[in-house]
Amino acid sequence: MYSMMRDSEWRPTKPEKPVIKIRVMIVDEHPAVRHALKLRLEAFPNIEVVAVAQDCQEGMEKARTALPNVVLMELKGRNTHQPAAILEMSGVVPENPLGVIILTTYADGEEQQAAFDAGAQRYLLKQIDTAKLVEEIEAVARETSDNRHMPI
Repeated sequence: MYSMMRDSEWRPTKPEKPVIKIRVMIVDEHPAVRHALKLRLEAFPNIEVVAVAQDCQEGMEKARTALPNVVLMELKGRNTHQPAAILEMSGVVPENPLGVIILTTYADGEEQQAAFDAGAQRYLLKQIDTAKLVEEIEAVARETSDNRHMPI
């Protein structure tokens, strides 16, 4: 690519730095929530939603092939037994450490502490601003990237 300095003088410009995408999986029992969250996140160029799941069991199956960097999960869904679900999810692919963000509608202090004790990196309410959510996803991806094959 070239940029014009003057009418008769052209020079090459620096190529744009490639965007490294953070691979995100969404686990929530409500299809409308999964869909809306996916649309909100994919509006950001550095986020790629690689899988969605209705519960932790389906999420673990999909994580093995989709290899997300970060999972957003609701703990109040069916077939989800916290805090065991967090432990299972974070270790589902040992060679690809997975950051876990709890995204819930419930502000429960005991549940929050149990989530952190089980290994969740964040506990956020679903009404969070999308830009703030993306900042938290980026932070968790950086925190877990030390043990990952791909730098974030």
